[in-house]
Order: sequence, then structure tokens, then C-alpha cells
Amino acid sequence: MIIIILLFIFSSNYAQQQRDSLYLSLSKIDGIEKFYALNNLMHKTDYKFPQKKLDYCNELVPLIKNLDIGDSTLASTYNIMGACYSLLGDFNSGEKILIKGIEIFKENKMELQLSLSYSIIVTLMISKGNYEKAYSYEIKEMEIIDRLKLNKYKAEIFERMASINSMLKNNDKAIEYYSKAEKYGIEFKNNDILAIIYTNWGEFYLNLKKYDEALIYANKALKIDINSNDEIGLAYSTSSIGRILIEKGEYKEALLKLENSLALFNKHELKLEQVVLTRSIGELYSKINKHNLANKYLHNALKLAQELKVNPEIEESFLQLSALYEKTENYKLALENYKKY
Repeated sequence: MIIIILLFIFSSNYAQQQRDSLYLSLSKIDGIEKFYALNNLMHKTDYKFPQKKLDYCNELVPLIKNLDIGDSTLASTYNIMGACYSLLGDFNSGEKILIKGIEIFKENKMELQLSLSYSIIVTLMISKGNYEKAYSYEIKEMEIIDRLKLNKYKAEIFERMASINSMLKNNDKAIEYYSKAEKYGIEFKNNDILAIIYTNWGEFYLNLKKYDEALIYANKALKIDINSNDEIGLAYSTSSIGRILIEKGEYKEALLKLENSLALFNKHELKLEQVVLTRSIGELYSKINKHNLANKYLHNALKLAQELKVNPEIEESFLQLSALYEKTENYKLALENYKKY
């Protein structure tokens, strides 16, 4: 009976509260029943709650080992743990646990699962800022996809390869990979990945200070998101346009775009994106000398980052607050916030 209740599928914050409540029931069961119940809870917990998902995984690992559930399940759990650590900003722990999963998949010659592990560790390495290592893993993933002839996944992989080369300042290579990503995205009619490709292609030109080209691709992404009625995609493409407009000096229109984007991130409870965008709006208010609003948004960003325990964003928020206080000649608070950075 307990298992039947635990298998009920929930969504939303209320659902997470219900899962937390049902979690207490796990003390009444053990063995394989506890594994199935806990595994279900873990998978039903959204990545919006990375610490909670990670806590479930940490309880699952000894169960998987003791009950001899299987290497594939263990390695897949390591993948999920790695993704959670990455979201929490603990990149070293994430890398270590993902490598454990990679070794298991290699040993058992599970190539499709191995390619997923590479995909996750690539994302982690990008977040960590280790772009060379990210690129080496991405090449390994592409080799597997080529062997398995899974061309429908190439758009996504080429997009990541383009983004990595952009970060490495290999601009010609980045453009080559963006073009290949677009080709496969169009061939397989994958509008979701096409929107991501165009958004990041726009960001690439933004970093090169080629603002007209950046707007062309950002607006391509925006058009796809509008036609697809994809509010989350719309939030990303709109925020991208906002950042481009900031660089063009069109602050009023940029602020409108960023506020609209933040409203969508809030609606869909994308916490990490809320942090980044709230901080960006605070920085913009500082730029146009609206210091009280800047202070409000930067403190909101800091508070949310602390709630999520995302250390890189906590540090960046302290840094921006320090810059704001220095700008307003409050040197004591500037120094206090800089020390926390």
C-alpha cells in the first residue's frame, strides 16, 4: 500500500511538499521496496530542487550496491548526482562522481549511456570554465554518435562544440560548428534545438561586439519560440535580446526585455535563471544610476543564490554589490562585500 501511494505522480511545489511528507514513510519499509520507492521519489523530484534530488541519490547508492541492482542503475544515478552537483556549483564533486559513472559504462560497453555521461560532464566543464577539457569530452561523445549513426543528435552536439570554441576564441571553428548545428537542426526539424542554436549564435556575435549580427540570430530564436508558444524558450531569447540592447545603449528597451524575461522565469520557477537575470537587471540599474533599484535587485539576487547554495552566483552578487557601494561612495560596505566575494 505504501508503494502504491509513493508511486503517485506529483508536479509543482505542492507536489514536492507531498513527496517530502511521503519520504518519511520510507522508514517503514526496506530492501527492494525501499529502493523502488526512493528511486521513484528521486526521479519525480525536479532539477529545480538539486539538493533534494542529490539527497535521494546519496541514499540510493548504498541500496543499489547492497541489493546488487546493477551497474547500469548505479552509473545512471552517478550521472544524476553529477548534474545536481553542477547545478549547486560543486564542480569538483560533480566531476569525480561523473567519472565513476563513465568508467562503469566504458567497462560494460554501454555506448549510448556513455554518450549521455559525456554530455553531462561537458556541461559541467563549461560551467567550471575548463573549456579544453569540455571540448575533449565532446569529441568523444561525437565519436560515439557517429559510430551509432544517431545523426538526429548532432545538432545539439555541434551547438555545444560551437559554444566551447567560442569560449576558446576559436571564432572560425565556432562559426563552422554553428553552421553544422543549424544544418542538422533544420534537417530533423528540431525547432527546440534550433532556437538554442540561434540564441547562442547571437550571444557569440554579441561577444564579438557585432551587435547587428547578434540581433539577427536572437530574433530568429525569438520567432521560433513565439511560433512554438514556448514560454521558457521565449524567456531565454528575450533576455538575450535585452543583453544585446544594453550593449547598443538602448537601455529603456533592454530593461523592458529583461523584466519580461524575468517574469517568465519566475512563472516557470527557473531559480538559477532568476538569480542571473535579477543580478543583470541590478547591474543595468546601476549603469543608469538608479542606485536604489540596483541595490534592491542585487540583494534579491544574492538572497536567492544563497537559498539555492550556488556559490559562483553568491560570489558574483557580492562583487556587484561591492561595485555599487563603491560607485555610491559607501566604501565601508564596498569593502565588506568585496571581502565576502
